[in-house]
Amino acid sequence: LAEGRFTLGVGVGGREEDYTAIDSNWSDRRWAILAKNVKTMKSVWSKDFHKEMGPNTYSKTGPQILAGAVGPKAMSMSADFAEGLAGFSFNADLKEINDSFVRVKEAFIQKKISPRLVTSFWFGLGESGREDIKTHLTRYLGWMGDDLAKNLSEVAGFSGNQNELYNFLDEIKGLGATDTLLVPTSKDISQLSMAEEVVSEFNQKSSN
Repeated sequence: LAEGRFTLGVGVGGREEDYTAIDSNWSDRRWAILAKNVKTMKSVWSKDFHKEMGPNTYSKTGPQILAGAVGPKAMSMSADFAEGLAGFSFNADLKEINDSFVRVKEAFIQKKISPRLVTSFWFGLGESGREDIKTHLTRYLGWMGDDLAKNLSEVAGFSGNQNELYNFLDEIKGLGATDTLLVPTSKDISQLSMAEEVVSEFNQKSSN
């Protein structure tokens, strides 16, 4: 259906309720197990062992896979089955983003390919930007404890005006990012409209 446009992100989550929701074993949240399962899934896509099993994929190797890995060991394992990083910058911090890109590149050296470098972060634009982030994250991170969630909500993500977001995206691109995903923190549709204006201008200038 997607004709090759679909990209699959995989990772080991930190929320036990997510595992419970899909009837999965919380104790299996290890990258070694994930890597084994992904390789099994890819063998079904390729039909190397089971000609009649599973759907036909657009390409023989199946969808592109990005890994939500953080540490060096997880990055190294991911290089065996993934085409790049599905990263997330908790604090929308350039050093944090660059460090993750460096680790990915090091892990992919032996694979002799240039990994796809994706990062993402929470955002809130305009005068209410930081308050929107705080309201959302205080609830979203509540599983960590109320005090910790409150403290983290005061520094996490990006809050600022449209020009500041544009400049931040430009700096991220300068680090070598192939994709940047903006994660909204408000149900106010004007937040998406403002972000869309920034992205549209950014893409237009980048293509010139």
